[in-house]
Amino acid sequence: MPVSISETDIENYAKDGALLIKNLFTPDEVSDLREGIDANISHPSSRAKVASNESDPGWFFEDFCNWQENSAFQRIIFESDISEVAAKLMCSEQVRLFHDHMLVKKTGTKQRTPWHQDQPYYNIEGMQNISFWIPVDPVPLEWTLEFIAGSHQENWYLPRTFLKKEAKWFPEGSLSDPPNIE
Repeated sequence: MPVSISETDIENYAKDGALLIKNLFTPDEVSDLREGIDANISHPSSRAKVASNESDPGWFFEDFCNWQENSAFQRIIFESDISEVAAKLMCSEQVRLFHDHMLVKKTGTKQRTPWHQDQPYYNIEGMQNISFWIPVDPVPLEWTLEFIAGSHQENWYLPRTFLKKEAKWFPEGSLSDPPNIE
């Protein structure tokens, strides 16, 4: 059964820049996606990188743009309700996939994901851009994604690599760093 997105959901997403959507995927879709993630980890692309130090007792791994080779990713993108939900939230008649971005953090990983805005990491203009955080395993509350409501409407902050904190896409000093939220 398709998930229902209300006018209030659309308004809250536009205002806050984030929205919790429960049950967007069926249990079979989540299982399929988990298998796709495992396959991607077993056969990473040349774009894959480990975003945690060797001394970290956990493991933080990321890979990009694998949907064309990963049938599970293809099914989620083209057969689930995700594109319909994206279109509704962006008030758009159509959506286009920019890329998939898989982030995997094993239990016990000390490397935090730094505060950031997603938009400056993408080579696109405009505000009709949406990301989905899709956990495929239970995540304790203290490890879940956090958002700063409305921060998508602020100036862009300098995107940095997660591990080495190097400027990414923009020259050092061309954008401000995010404020210290902690």
